[in-house]
Amino acid sequence: MARQRWQESSGEGVIPVDALLGMAEATISRGLAELCCRLNRGSTSFAEAAEHLGRAAQVHVSREILRQVVLAAGRKVVQAQATGVLSPSFQATECRATTPQGQVVSRIYESVDGVKVPTVTDAEKKKRRVKVREKRRKHAPSASASRGPLPTLRPGTNESWKEVRLVTAYDQTMEHRHVTGTLDNHEAAGRLLVREAKRLGFDAVDEAVAVVDGAPWIERQFHARRVPVDALGLDFYHLSEHVHAARRDVFGSDDAAGQTHVADLLHTVRHEGYEPFWSKLVIWRSGLKSAKKKAAVDSLMQYVAVRRAMIRYPEFEKKGWHIGSGPMESMCKTVPRRLKHSGMRWDHRNIDPMLALECLAQSRQWDLHWKTPVATIT
Repeated sequence: MARQRWQESSGEGVIPVDALLGMAEATISRGLAELCCRLNRGSTSFAEAAEHLGRAAQVHVSREILRQVVLAAGRKVVQAQATGVLSPSFQATECRATTPQGQVVSRIYESVDGVKVPTVTDAEKKKRRVKVREKRRKHAPSASASRGPLPTLRPGTNESWKEVRLVTAYDQTMEHRHVTGTLDNHEAAGRLLVREAKRLGFDAVDEAVAVVDGAPWIERQFHARRVPVDALGLDFYHLSEHVHAARRDVFGSDDAAGQTHVADLLHTVRHEGYEPFWSKLVIWRSGLKSAKKKAAVDSLMQYVAVRRAMIRYPEFEKKGWHIGSGPMESMCKTVPRRLKHSGMRWDHRNIDPMLALECLAQSRQWDLHWKTPVATIT
């Protein structure tokens, strides 16, 4: 890292940028670490973020130093979230909504979903290690010995993509939102659901609602862990996707009769509920002769049957509740954005710290975290 230093006649030196960023007594100050993390969020690589840092603050660090700073900061956020040191930026009772009857209530939503991010596989890591050794032997055989052996190779993943689970709590208008994530399995996601509901004070709210995409593991976690919500609903868009998939198999892609038929089905399930909808599916199937077309409707009916308890659209709309999980889907696009730029592959140990930093920003906890006194990041 290069910094301009002014030498006084007394022999004492002054580094102006240190005073600006609070670096006088630390290798990397908290202020500089925050700036690195801010610039990294909008960059496509650590190298680009380091370049932006040089332009923005005249502080020049290598790509690798900036990477280490960002990941160290992310790990501190993960730790602060896990220990409860970092509080939510709001409480569920602050989330106000007006019912269709005109009554003002406290209402909060919670949802969870998975999104895949690219990772470095174990085979790729071993291949890279071979290339590094060959490069050492070829370009600097004597220097290679002086630098010592390479660090122990940490194992990579068994697949090139791994699923991260995001948990989002939000109010009726998305004025308030709280996001957390983990690369761990669905059980860990279930624990996050309960943990964040407790921290946000779901027990004290008038209405707590969950709208999810219908993945079996999600419903299991809500029920098994007794997440404190009053109702669990199936996202209407995901249901409509399955209905349209059956329509294409039966009628073809652009058939007008198919479009009309599906519009009627979706209107029925949305405004009349599960039973009338199911009856129409039965009638639809009974009128088909092709085994392939019957199989398409059978698949839809199976999907619907196992999610019967979540198909409650008339009830939800009567109470003014969302029937879509748009805010959750939005977070699935926004939070892992930095992890999914073209050509990226991530060591799976670094995914949670990167997620945590973006969750911090999306949850409007950024200033709260960086103003909390902690040990200097080095």
